[in-house]
Amino acid sequence: MGRVHAQKLGAYWLTSVGSLAMQYSFSVIFVDLLVAFDSTRAATAAVGSLSAGLMDGFGVISGRAIARRGEVVCGSLGALLSGLGLIASSQCQTLWQLYVTYGIVLGVGQSLGLYSGVIACNKWFPENTALASGFANSGAGVGPFAIPFLWAALKRETGGWRGALAALGAMVFAVLFAGALGLAPPPPSSEKRAPVSPIAVSAVPGVRRLMRTTFIFGFGFWIPAVHIVRYGLDRDLSRRRAESLLLYLGAGALTMRVPVGALADRCGRSRVYSAVCLTYAVALALTPVWERSYEGLAVFSFLCGSCIGSLLSLSAALVVD
Repeated sequence: MGRVHAQKLGAYWLTSVGSLAMQYSFSVIFVDLLVAFDSTRAATAAVGSLSAGLMDGFGVISGRAIARRGEVVCGSLGALLSGLGLIASSQCQTLWQLYVTYGIVLGVGQSLGLYSGVIACNKWFPENTALASGFANSGAGVGPFAIPFLWAALKRETGGWRGALAALGAMVFAVLFAGALGLAPPPPSSEKRAPVSPIAVSAVPGVRRLMRTTFIFGFGFWIPAVHIVRYGLDRDLSRRRAESLLLYLGAGALTMRVPVGALADRCGRSRVYSAVCLTYAVALALTPVWERSYEGLAVFSFLCGSCIGSLLSLSAALVVD
């Protein structure tokens, strides 16, 4: 791998830090929002669910925008929207305002930022795509490791969750913008390709199967990332131990993407993707077993992080297939 390819992986890595790492870490912010807005758990969790859902669901529109305007422009716009969404969220007085700022504005910004990196990575690494995506997407695992400590430090320095969220917005903008600047695609090939519409793409049998799978799986995909800290507190864990569950989730997301990506390139991406889906489904079904002890919840968090990270990396490679 040459220096240019390494730089592109680094840029994509930064976009995954600024987007996926934020989504992984909502569980820590969620606890403070529950107290601040004194609403039901479902209504408050919907803030993070809307953001994560739009980050993924807005992908079709993001992809069209990137095809027209390029990865650098759309990635930079995504950085701006993400930063503004978080800063505006720090001033919200009602939950519906958070739905707009954190759910919609941040979600759309994260979608533009993330998919600019995904598309650029696929162009630069047409071979071993799953492995390259695993390396680049490992930046998402930084969030669960860093956010619990960063969030606590920012709250101390700024006087509460509002100041911490605004500061986090500035950081997310800086990280995503730095990544976007390095996302220029490779020189175009001499082979001319006709533009393909989203309807034509969705008519491809493999794409339809992937769409159905992600739609069904999406109902439970982000649940651990949103609820794991609060779930630990409900099981009488201390705040410190409950937040440490997020570290195990991050460890799984950080360490398993690359080996799973390498395995997928060797044994077949569809086959490995199906195996990871099955593993994740079994892990979620066994929640009553994991919750009996802290150690069980730690194993559960690691498995969930491994599966979430692997599925996100493999999805990008499967689209190329």
